[in-house]
Amino acid sequence: MDTHTMEKPWKCEDCVHTGVRPFTCSVCGKGFTQAASLLNYQRVHTGERPFTYSICGKRSAQSASLLNHQRVHTGERPFTCSVSGKGFTQSSGMLAHNKRDHIEETPFSCSVCEKGFTRLSNLLTHK
Repeated sequence: MDTHTMEKPWKCEDCVHTGVRPFTCSVCGKGFTQAASLLNYQRVHTGERPFTYSICGKRSAQSASLLNHQRVHTGERPFTCSVSGKGFTQSSGMLAHNKRDHIEETPFSCSVCEKGFTRLSNLLTHK
């Protein structure tokens, strides 16, 4: 891609980029762009957990899950909220935090002073 014009001079014909999902799970019909992704997914149905974390013995169907779990033991929190500075072990945790704690909407308001809160539990504590 040309950085200045944002023009994409090449067109990828790979199914990963076209949205075609030719590899389909025979159990539930979910489609995948790659055969390896389908094979990994099928462990959801078989219950197979071939990956084991050596420190605690946790087993997982996906190797990436063990990489995330490893952070429980190391204390690593590579995802940091840009607003509060709070760290998270996974990006999904940070995204949920931002949505929950830093949204502009305050749907729960105090009937006495009208102060707004993002969570009902915070309003109840306030009262």
